[in-house]
Amino acid sequence: TGVVLALVVMVTVVTTPVASASYYSSTNSSADFSAAGCFHRANVQKGTATSTAEGTTSVSIGAVDPTKAFLVFTSRHSSNRPVGSEIGGRLASATAIEFIRVSDESAPVTMTIEWSVIEYPCGVNVQRGSVFQNATAIDWPITPVASVAQAFVLWSKTTDRTDVIYSDNDPVLGELTTVSNLQFRVNGAAASHVIYWQVVEFTDPTTIAVQHGSTSLVGTATSTAVALASPTAPARSFVLVGGRSTPVGNDVGSGLVRATLAGPSSLTLDRGATNYDITEIGWQVIELRDGSSVQSGSASFPTGVGAVVASIAAVPLARSTAFASGQTGGGENGGRTTYVGDDIIGVAAAGMRLTTPTQLTLTRDNTAGDADIAWSVVSWGWP
Repeated sequence: TGVVLALVVMVTVVTTPVASASYYSSTNSSADFSAAGCFHRANVQKGTATSTAEGTTSVSIGAVDPTKAFLVFTSRHSSNRPVGSEIGGRLASATAIEFIRVSDESAPVTMTIEWSVIEYPCGVNVQRGSVFQNATAIDWPITPVASVAQAFVLWSKTTDRTDVIYSDNDPVLGELTTVSNLQFRVNGAAASHVIYWQVVEFTDPTTIAVQHGSTSLVGTATSTAVALASPTAPARSFVLVGGRSTPVGNDVGSGLVRATLAGPSSLTLDRGATNYDITEIGWQVIELRDGSSVQSGSASFPTGVGAVVASIAAVPLARSTAFASGQTGGGENGGRTTYVGDDIIGVAAAGMRLTTPTQLTLTRDNTAGDADIAWSVVSWGWP
């Protein structure tokens, strides 16, 4: 552990001031529509924040209705300790988001965060909270959603401030097991770890279709295919995935998963190394039928390369968000890697920014190994 590596960047990365926020309005209507008249057009605020010490980084935003808004973020970092690669994100109030970091280090590595707050004027209900990771299966009651097929789960987390190695209490997955129960599963309980969660429900069943389930990657398996119960439309669908495992040594490559849609009816889950089992992988395929559009792909990072640019069809920047399929504890930022030299999640964790309407830039802070990171660009709501 403790390897220090230089970032090698392929492209010029556009920087934004610490804890800055940019507000974009994608509609000139502020009316609260009835369910029958809801046009499902989202407003998106986004920006960049940096965390350089233990504590909370606060970002001011334009006022939102917290019951109709949710946070999506990516983070990049270069640390071989969980205190430098896991960070909790939450919508703290109508006018602020917070990123919470727990660490005992006197000079923590910088964590750079690209965030988006997506707010719908109607048709969406959001619940959020935090829970201590004090068991291997944590059940948390929520206000019942209409159906588990109408809601998806987002999460991030903080660790114990003295956490030294990436171990069985770090990788976690979340699932709506019933309409009123949110469950997190992990191989090692750690009462000082805190999971920050959001349940995003689309109230009209015609505007969303969520499929979810679990599988595993054990032994020498590097990949597994999941057959979806119902075909999904890739042009309006994205994937989220989390997993639980018991890492061995400094190897992160065996425990990090990439998730991609192989077509309308199949999901592919793969990893870069096979030195220990991924006990369980929890996956969610979210199809947005509210007028949203989704573009997806996978960015390949050779060893030594810190930035990759993906070309996309033109999107409206003001209401589009980029993120990865893997929820690694630092937002929606993770993919796979063959790297087994240290427990540095940052080898396969990227920050993502739409630098132009046709260009997505993915940047990572550690280049010790290769990585493949599946990404999605979502243009939220009715066009």
